[in-house]
Amino acid sequence: MRAEEERRTGVLVTSATELSEAQKTSLATALSKRLGRTVELQVRVDPALIGGAVIRAGDLVIDGSVRSELRRLAHLRNETARAVGFADFWHAQLLLDELEPEQLGRILDEVDTSTRTPFRAMKKDLDQQLARFTPLATEIKAR
Repeated sequence: MRAEEERRTGVLVTSATELSEAQKTSLATALSKRLGRTVELQVRVDPALIGGAVIRAGDLVIDGSVRSELRRLAHLRNETARAVGFADFWHAQLLLDELEPEQLGRILDEVDTSTRTPFRAMKKDLDQQLARFTPLATEIKAR
């Protein structure tokens, strides 16, 4: 019994959108091969990931989310700005474009107001299109 338990592992998959049964099966198969164990998937949906998914199996974490990639890019952008003497990317942009912070706030408020509805519609459409693909199984096989 214990040997059988040791051959199983729980895996938490958090995805930006609902996964189909075929995607879950494909993901479980790929993870079983990688981990050398039978995988018991627990699936959650977190739209804040924007796209992709995060997989947790014990100490192993595979983060294929768009949110994580955007954070990485923002961090890299800020590191680059600091390397040339600015506090961060936005300070560099403000100073180089000679834009006052209050003026920027007003502009961003106007942009938010005018783009909120079309953005939500485009995001919904994009989420539906991305849900048709599961790059996670391909990524796992590649590793």
